[in-house]
Amino acid sequence: MDIIDVNKAVVVDQFTGNTDEMDILNTQLGVGNKLVEQMRSGTLFNDMYQISTDVTFDPFFDRFENELVGWAMNVNITVENDIYIC
Repeated sequence: MDIIDVNKAVVVDQFTGNTDEMDILNTQLGVGNKLVEQMRSGTLFNDMYQISTDVTFDPFFDRFENELVGWAMNVNITVENDIYIC
């Protein structure tokens, strides 16, 4: 998640408007996807941090009052328990 940066210049691009909202969503979804891939088959998977269910991403825009934008990731993570009771 990141705070939206509002540009006060005249709108030239009607797709993105005067904020970097689309850039934030794009970047943060990439970060989330990278994390998921590391937990499915990368170094985190080898370190026993593994995803045990399907992952869903839900964008949020007006969840907080300070104009934060980002993605909520719903995931179940399985972690190895190396503590043994004698």
